[in-house]
Amino acid sequence: ISTLEKARELVDVGLTFALVSFHAHDAHLSDIVTGTKGTFPQVIQGIKNLVEVGVEVTLNTVFCKENAPHALDIIEFAANEFPFRHHNLKWNISYGHPITPDVAVESLVQLSQLKPYLVEALEYCLAQSITFQGLSNPCGIPPCILDGNLDYYPRCEEHLHGSKNQLAFHEVPACTTCCLPSGCVKLRRNSVALFGQEEFHPPT
Repeated sequence: ISTLEKARELVDVGLTFALVSFHAHDAHLSDIVTGTKGTFPQVIQGIKNLVEVGVEVTLNTVFCKENAPHALDIIEFAANEFPFRHHNLKWNISYGHPITPDVAVESLVQLSQLKPYLVEALEYCLAQSITFQGLSNPCGIPPCILDGNLDYYPRCEEHLHGSKNQLAFHEVPACTTCCLPSGCVKLRRNSVALFGQEEFHPPT
């Protein structure tokens, strides 16, 4: 969506919403994370064009080992580039996990390693009134990783909801002592198999 004209054409045929991959705050990191060189400027311009023509845009960041330390950089950059406060623009947060055999396991980040960087970014969002979502979704992050802080589970997600694919998720023994709302999506079986369950300490 390199031009306003193209964005308007899409609106004319019915486009009202776009979920846009947004995994970095600069071209170098974007090239590394996406494996596609030279696309970062086009992504930025495309987002601006969609916003300009009134499309509801959600920026989707999937955290991995390479971009996790830059969580705050990513949302600060987005806040400076795009009008979060003046448009129906949201930030969707998820993390990479070994859902298919072709996932590069060496790039996956353990949730406890992502936590400090993500908390910085979430606190920035709260301070700047930036709408974020996704943490309670199946590709999101269990609240116990974030110390049970339900401020990180926004009003647009009024309750934690269970996954329709329960076979992909798993309760560890620590889950039985959790005092948080029922319906948490629990833990991904493949992530527990890869990293273990020691990082999960549900609030009691």
